Amino acid sequence: SAPVTVKARVVVNATGPWSDEVRALVGEAPILKPTKGVHVVVDAARLPARHAVVMLARRDQRVMFAIPWGQNRVIIGTTDTFYDGTLDHVWATGDDVDYLLETANHYFPSADLRREDVLSTWAGLRPLLKPNSGVESASDVSREHHLIERPGFITIAGGKLTTYRRMAAEVVDRVGVQLGRVPISTTENRPLPGAQGLEGEVGLEMLGAELRAGGLGDAVVDHWVNTYGVRARDLVRRIAIDPAGTAPLDPELPYCMAEVDEAVEGEMGRTLCDVLGRRVPLLLRGRDQGLGVAFVVAERMARLLGWSTARMREEHDRYVALVDETRRFRR
Repeated sequence: SAPVTVKARVVVNATGPWSDEVRALVGEAPILKPTKGVHVVVDAARLPARHAVVMLARRDQRVMFAIPWGQNRVIIGTTDTFYDGTLDHVWATGDDVDYLLETANHYFPSADLRREDVLSTWAGLRPLLKPNSGVESASDVSREHHLIERPGFITIAGGKLTTYRRMAAEVVDRVGVQLGRVPISTTENRPLPGAQGLEGEVGLEMLGAELRAGGLGDAVVDHWVNTYGVRARDLVRRIAIDPAGTAPLDPELPYCMAEVDEAVEGEMGRTLCDVLGRRVPLLLRGRDQGLGVAFVVAERMARLLGWSTARMREEHDRYVALVDETRRFRR
């Protein structure tokens, strides 16, 4: 596709580990010292953690966790190591996986987890700020976020997911100062999508009862309520119009085809990797990581997005390559 030129009075650089690459485009100095974090996913039957468990890593005494993820899966993570490789392709190594499993096995000795028990992995980069002096380990690098500003260009880097709304509010407020006409951020008092009108656990229980009264099974109700909140009603409307939307995507997990439609039409999913990796994450949760339904989902997306047959096959091939990347630790 042809390049598009967009002009703006203020540009916000919120590109995470790619922040330095964007800064270089305008002649700004690098500021990051990325560290890699890896999680692994195992069958809950292999690691019966009913609640989040805090653990201390055997090698370096870092805090890590085992966290239940729905009824069928448990997440173990995370690692924290310096990283200087390619930003576009980051994966878990065998040593990363061993680091996590050896700690899980210490706290759950009867589990005896091995590499072959790992269903999936994911790896990401923390866009942390370079420390002023040498640090001994990646965990010593500060997690505080920083906003670096000059007229017309603002970079936000560092920080953690848990403070994302505060970070966003600070950025919007600084943009408002530069533009002179943007209201103060209201994120502190605004519910996230799907949370509108829900009042805590009682609200979730009432929504669940509503969906069960409509004939949905417990597994689907629990999944939809906790994933979509009040947006679950949009899925109910979808399957009422198109009963084919109830087609299951996985024999163990409560995902269905209507969620693919919602991902494309309601959540801006534009690639197969987008949909099966992030929005309907069989990449992370499926025993076969979604490979069994990947082509069927690609066909569904092709109808929704007007893809050619060639584009549909390209999307499928890219997804297979992505799954392979999550399995590189096995080599």
